[in-house]
Amino acid sequence: MIARVFVVIAGLFGGVSASQAPEFVQQYSQRLGGAVDELTDFVETFDRDASEHNLTRQQALQRYGQSQDAFLDTRGKRVVETVQRYERLTEHKQDLEAAGPFARLYVFARNFDPEFVESTYQSYEPAVPVTSEGALHAGAGLLAGMLAARLLSGFFRMFRRRSRSRAA
Repeated sequence: MIARVFVVIAGLFGGVSASQAPEFVQQYSQRLGGAVDELTDFVETFDRDASEHNLTRQQALQRYGQSQDAFLDTRGKRVVETVQRYERLTEHKQDLEAAGPFARLYVFARNFDPEFVESTYQSYEPAVPVTSEGALHAGAGLLAGMLAARLLSGFFRMFRRRSRSRAA
């Protein structure tokens, strides 16, 4: 009886926990979208400034490195890093948006940004996803939790039987 209750509780815990994965990815995507919007502003302004001086983005970035001024050299390296981050995050955002609801978690796990995961986790608010994606994850978590609890309780029963047979 206790084992069955344990299995049900573990299943419910697994279901509720797994149902949070799509919600976490959704909140991560929102945070990612905000960052891409901000970086887009920066990169478009940089490109526009370069264009006004008849330069491509790459030519403008090279100008920083050619300067004898240490400040401009350092600033140029930061701009290069910012542009690369913009390109990486934009691609990741597009991949997430292009992924179907059931592939989104895989795309997230394959290429997540640790900084955004940390900040999303810090402000994460659990929610009950009422999408088919959330239901599927909840169902899979329920089954996984119940299976894990069954295996665990079976292991303990086997261990208890062995210790009883040794004692007899």
